[in-house]
Amino acid sequence: MPKLWNLFSTLAATAILAAVLVPQAPLHAQGKGGAKAAPKNLKVLTSETFMASMQAFPVALGVEAQGGCNFCHEADRSLDTKPAKVKARQMIEMVAEINGRFGDGAVHVTCWTCHQGSTKPETQRIPKK
Repeated sequence: MPKLWNLFSTLAATAILAAVLVPQAPLHAQGKGGAKAAPKNLKVLTSETFMASMQAFPVALGVEAQGGCNFCHEADRSLDTKPAKVKARQMIEMVAEINGRFGDGAVHVTCWTCHQGSTKPETQRIPKK
């Protein structure tokens, strides 16, 4: 058991050091062979905020087990060929418009507000029996 523990400790220490000492590219900049170019075809989100938004969508829509990002996107993320991506862009605009009407710069509604983990948004509360 001590040899196994020493091996585990060595591997854990190596992983921690690698994470701390080796510079890492942001998740959205990682690709084959290192960093890749800024995202293409942004029409509503900005290059500074799109990754945080993109990471929230699979959970808000409950599509983590249905392909995650691929639920709306093609392998080439810039393409607008999937209807789900076109609809998602419209919904992002709607959420921004609703939040903008409050005039305080705060986030009052998100995708989760209506979708709550489902691809089909709740349009009315169904009474519990």
